[in-house]
Amino acid sequence: MTNHMGYKISRVRELFGYQQNELAVLCDWSQQQMSKIELSEHVEEHIITQVAVALKTSPDVIKNFNEEQVISNINNTYTNSTHNQHYRPVINGTVDEVKAYIARIEEAEQQKQEQFSQFAQVVVELAAQVTDLTARVGDLAAQVEALQNQGKRD
Repeated sequence: MTNHMGYKISRVRELFGYQQNELAVLCDWSQQQMSKIELSEHVEEHIITQVAVALKTSPDVIKNFNEEQVISNINNTYTNSTHNQHYRPVINGTVDEVKAYIARIEEAEQQKQEQFSQFAQVVVELAAQVTDLTARVGDLAAQVEALQNQGKRD
């Protein structure tokens, strides 16, 4: 397993089906900058995050990338025709490896759904608190107005 962060970025980019220049455009960098990043052993956190956002994944996917654990090798093959381009990933691995990979994806999706549900619950609770605070502010404003009116009469 390598800790060469540039290499990890390169391999994840390839697995996501992007050419170096395509990812560079998504990150608003030149192809030369992208190349320099991929050759760097150490890459700053904000750059890893920017790459992850461009790839629509988590920075942890890049940071924790482990060549030995990759069970599918996805190659991009484009068939040019007069009408369109076809993307056909080629998956290599035993049936058990693919099943294990799918199980990990399903588990990650379940965790993501649970986190989303927890987040949604927090949002609902915060909305209730905002409603309560808004009502309290309204009550306080009415009390202030009443005190001001009373002071004018006295």
